[in-house]
Amino acid sequence: MVVLMRRNVVEVQRMAPHPTLAYYLTGCMDGSVVMWEFGNPRPVSTQIPPGFGASVTMIRFTPEGNKYGVTDNSGKLSLWQGIHTAARKPYHSLYSGMKHLSDFLFLGSSSFIATCGDGSDNRHVFLWDTLLPAKLSVVKEFVCHESGVVSLGYLRAKQRLFCGDRRGEVLIFDLRQMCLLQSLTVHSSAVNRIVVDDIDGFIATGSADGDIKVLDSNSFEELASYPGLHAKSRLFRQTEGGITDLGILPGGRLYSCDADSSVKCQTVVL
Repeated sequence: MVVLMRRNVVEVQRMAPHPTLAYYLTGCMDGSVVMWEFGNPRPVSTQIPPGFGASVTMIRFTPEGNKYGVTDNSGKLSLWQGIHTAARKPYHSLYSGMKHLSDFLFLGSSSFIATCGDGSDNRHVFLWDTLLPAKLSVVKEFVCHESGVVSLGYLRAKQRLFCGDRRGEVLIFDLRQMCLLQSLTVHSSAVNRIVVDDIDGFIATGSADGDIKVLDSNSFEELASYPGLHAKSRLFRQTEGGITDLGILPGGRLYSCDADSSVKCQTVVL
């Protein structure tokens, strides 16, 4: 293994690579978001200064890379534009009314967005259209299990939204019909992450138990299983255990990491 560079950034919660350029963002517990360049030991810019918001729970770029979003523990999603200079404020903010936002996705454009977390009346997944007036921007609310939804995945070709909850289930919504298509019990604990491979046609889920499951994105049948790949969540730990992030590269290479700084790679054989 070759280590290109190592740097210490205090209390990093999330990281997001730019889709085309050699940049990436880090989001921290103090609410700060910093832009870095691969190979550069110093930050390019502080996109969001410390204390600007609550602890960061997710960062994602748009597919084009010219915008990005940040969710935090206050239930807010902030949308930012530009990557080379720090903006003074987000160009748009969404207030879900949730006490906690866990994840969000850009659904094919920067203006159509899904968010998930712990909502009231079991309304844990919201669909937003930011081009509409603020009072009309929530175009759909999905009712899920009372435990809350912690992760999202999106199959663009069929407009299917995959929602992982704290009980180990994955709920699949058809966004063309705006209805629940199917509910699957995939894990025995929280589905921390969901990633979708549009090319090879599978989805991968990672749980708090450290297990990874690979499902066919059409039939939802299990294609592969990697039990105990990472350490299980430990009681009274301040950080989440098990799978904390997943990523897919061409050729079915599935990368996973956990809170103990372990990164593993599996080649999914279909």
